[in-house]
Amino acid sequence: MDMNAEESAVRRSLQRALKSLESQKKIEPKGQARARIYFISKKPAVKTQAETKSVTSAFKDIKLSKDGEKLLKHISQPITKRESVGYNQKFLETYIPNKSSFLSPEQKDELITLGQVEPYQKPAGTYARDIYQRLIIDLSWNSSCFEGNTYSLLETKRLIELGEAADGKNATEAQMILNHKAAI
Repeated sequence: MDMNAEESAVRRSLQRALKSLESQKKIEPKGQARARIYFISKKPAVKTQAETKSVTSAFKDIKLSKDGEKLLKHISQPITKRESVGYNQKFLETYIPNKSSFLSPEQKDELITLGQVEPYQKPAGTYARDIYQRLIIDLSWNSSCFEGNTYSLLETKRLIELGEAADGKNATEAQMILNHKAAI
């Protein structure tokens, strides 16, 4: 590619980028042709109704609580229509690190309960065994990939956990993964 063609390609890319920013109302052009200059828009870009609906449509299959629906409706509005909110200055002034809390003890307990993955205590070593099993799969797969193996991570997992070789794959690839597992 010669220099003129390269400059032309760069110029076209810049023109597309400027056109895009202009259509998004992020910049404002002034002047014509070579005398045209661009300024950062002082008006906030207002979302169109179609863009706002796309936010709510992304959550149409998710069942939301009444508070969740209210929050989604609020954040789906253009920023210019939302009420401005600031810090609670009194809370900030009275806050004592490691002593004060924004949440009540009941709220803290509820969050701890919601954050626990397992409702019961597993026997000792179970968690370490789960981590070890995932590590074996990841290391076997990555080591085999370095050597040109075409197994996917999911196929490697099925091979190691269930002993099922992938359909349409060479038996030497399965053997390579199992050898890496044994070596690890």
